[in-house]
Amino acid sequence: MEVEKAPVKKIFLIDDDPDDRFIFESLLQEVDATIEFLSNAGSESVLEEIKTFLPHLIFLDINIPLKNGFEWLKEFKDHPDIKRIPVVMYSSSDYGNDINASYGLGASLYVQKPVTPERLFNTLRSIIDMSWHIPQDITAKHFRSGTYIAFEAE
Repeated sequence: MEVEKAPVKKIFLIDDDPDDRFIFESLLQEVDATIEFLSNAGSESVLEEIKTFLPHLIFLDINIPLKNGFEWLKEFKDHPDIKRIPVVMYSSSDYGNDINASYGLGASLYVQKPVTPERLFNTLRSIIDMSWHIPQDITAKHFRSGTYIAFEAE
């Protein structure tokens, strides 16, 4: 029996680097031009924008000035209107404590920012193609030998 796929048609990115936001959006449009995209640098308007936009996935960088990604993630998971939206932590860090902390706070997936456009394209395509119907199943696939691991596109 095939697992029902929840289509990803709206993505929200929180990242303070304008170049990273631009590249992400450009490659996302190459992956699927029908996906609606909205981004924010991590300003106070994040919660309101997410509540209005209602994305299917949130990509969240860890290193953001106003509140770091862990603080935002905790706030999202405590918020009744946002807590069910899967969050993909999207960071340059490959530090095990960051990965475990992200999953521990409720992230559905942890992705280290790919270093080339080709890898980012493949990563986005793989993530969008996942079955987000049950985000906990995706998280469970990244827990091995008592620790969490980052997602890597094939």
